[in-house]
Amino acid sequence: MLLISRTPSRQLLFGVGLLLPLAFLPILGSDAWHGMAVGLWLAALALLFGVVAFDFIFAGAIPSLTIKRKLPERLSQNQWTTIHLSLDGHVCGQLFDLHPTQEVEAKGLPIQLDGSGDYSYQLRALRRGELRFENTELQLSSPWGFWRRVFRYRQISISSVYPDFISLLQALAINSDQRQLLPGVHLQPRRGAGTEFLQLRDFRIGDSLRNIDWKATSRYRLPIAKEFHEESNQHVVILLDAGRGMRAIDNGVSHFDHALNAALLLAWVALHQGDCLGLLSFAAKSHWIPPKKGRQEWNGLLHAVHDLPCSSDAPDYITAARELLQRQQRRSLVVLITNTRDDMPEELTRAALMLQSRHLVMIADLHEVALDQALQEPVHDMASVLRKAGATEFLQQRRSQIEKMNYMRMISMDGTPEELPTHLLQNYWRIKRAGML
Repeated sequence: MLLISRTPSRQLLFGVGLLLPLAFLPILGSDAWHGMAVGLWLAALALLFGVVAFDFIFAGAIPSLTIKRKLPERLSQNQWTTIHLSLDGHVCGQLFDLHPTQEVEAKGLPIQLDGSGDYSYQLRALRRGELRFENTELQLSSPWGFWRRVFRYRQISISSVYPDFISLLQALAINSDQRQLLPGVHLQPRRGAGTEFLQLRDFRIGDSLRNIDWKATSRYRLPIAKEFHEESNQHVVILLDAGRGMRAIDNGVSHFDHALNAALLLAWVALHQGDCLGLLSFAAKSHWIPPKKGRQEWNGLLHAVHDLPCSSDAPDYITAARELLQRQQRRSLVVLITNTRDDMPEELTRAALMLQSRHLVMIADLHEVALDQALQEPVHDMASVLRKAGATEFLQQRRSQIEKMNYMRMISMDGTPEELPTHLLQNYWRIKRAGML
């Protein structure tokens, strides 16, 4: 523990304030009173100076105590977490935990200490990646209360901030086979080929006659139907834009973080469905995670992307498409999540056509919530007219681009980050049920 500073307390300032009026007493009254008043004032001043000096010396003594911080190994972005601090030592004062102020929000600091015990405060991490806590500081009074001492206790702790997948998963009502999804997600009836045989069962009203197993029916003399389930071991690759367009902020969260959370949700569902899941992020630098199968692979994926950065460079769709075609030879569902600007749609279309030569392509193009708000706000001046006209034209261009891609047999959408999880899951299940892969 290191003593950082000793500053005058309110008690010392109050004592000095009391002595100042006494300095005017010698000018009042007779000459005899003058001499006695000067003596009294000097004696009071000397007494105060001596007490304060001794208290200053004693204030340098470092108290014998131990502080331990209990920091979770993993934190979830934008979720409040309890941080525990234990104090072993009999002191009273204030405890400050020196967290990185630009990366977190905290509630309950400083902590009022009243002897040994366990203390806690609330913390919310705003950014993904490594979170480093440097030290803790104690503010204590000197033995006689004339000085305020600040001690720094060296204690470095490191934790990792992971994407806020927990809250997104809690927003779902998913049962064991993921049939209950977000509001607006509806499963399509299975049809045609591309489904795997599961079992034989009694024929039910509503079953297709094509599903009747005639051999089993003749053997048991009862109508027996084949039951199918969606094909497993299919490949899903998420192509995630990590360029400057994804740095847009909605509801305090960047589009990149919104997209990463939705991608992790899709990965969780796909891995539980028995599919292989891979990911390629692209911008200034690409990051490739080969497709893997198994529920246990989701934790590895989460760890691999928890500190994935978002670049300030423009995305290169063509280069990303070429890299993916080179890395992923097997036909897959490629889910491209991006946020295009005015000069990007044509390049995005070219890249999507390249991918479509081998893969089934789904495109999720995000836009800011502010654009929808601009369409709804009333027009009251020239600035609002221009803002509404610009938002209308921009969204119309994006809708035209989406219609063009849908015409080319791509699955595409234009929506806000809040709509992204619903869109991804809806289309994933539609593709699985229809056997489109």
